[in-house]
Amino acid sequence: MTATATIHRTVVSRLTPVPPPQRAAFRALPPDLAGHANALAAVPAFRQVEVGGITPPPFDRPAVRLAAWNLERGLFPEESARILARARTDLALLTELDIGLLRTGQVHTVGRMAALLGQGYAYGLEFLELAAMPPPAGFPMSGVANSEGFHGNGFISALPFAAPVAIRLPEVADWFNNAPAGLERRIGTRVAVAATFSAAATRFVACSAHLESLGGGGGAAVRGGRGPGL
Repeated sequence: MTATATIHRTVVSRLTPVPPPQRAAFRALPPDLAGHANALAAVPAFRQVEVGGITPPPFDRPAVRLAAWNLERGLFPEESARILARARTDLALLTELDIGLLRTGQVHTVGRMAALLGQGYAYGLEFLELAAMPPPAGFPMSGVANSEGFHGNGFISALPFAAPVAIRLPEVADWFNNAPAGLERRIGTRVAVAATFSAAATRFVACSAHLESLGGGGGAAVRGGRGPGL
């Protein structure tokens, strides 16, 4: 398992897709740490940060309204965007966002929310989901497999931002070999997404971070320490 965090600065308009045959090959890998490490290294999207939406204009107000929200996969992007709009949120730090997953209707959740809000976004890949989990009861099925399989974190911003990065956090839990009941076998490690934001004459760094939940609170304790310098 990785013991240190790594920063990735490659900005793309769309994370590099993982072809279905490659995902099928990952599912067939034996349950060992070497297999996970090799799969992680074979996916360029883990070393990219996706930036899209509207390029925010200059932000002249000195006060910024900020929200931090775990969207639990982003099953309700339209409703979530309406809540952020009603709260007049300028910067939303968001975790647990799906892109192209059967369980959330194959939606690009952060992209849809940013479009509805008329704002920009950045997104980093946390896990490549290998299992095609169905949506909750009452939601329509959109195919039989994940179209992309991406699950990650990011932000949506009305503020101009620069130098977005994806920070891959130390690996303190094993979701590839120890997936709960085999339902969420996945490749990846926890990730944070940060950038430098501008509000009037002030520049500041903000970060959306998702700490580990598997195996109790130890992951959060480890990740709460000092990370690499930006």
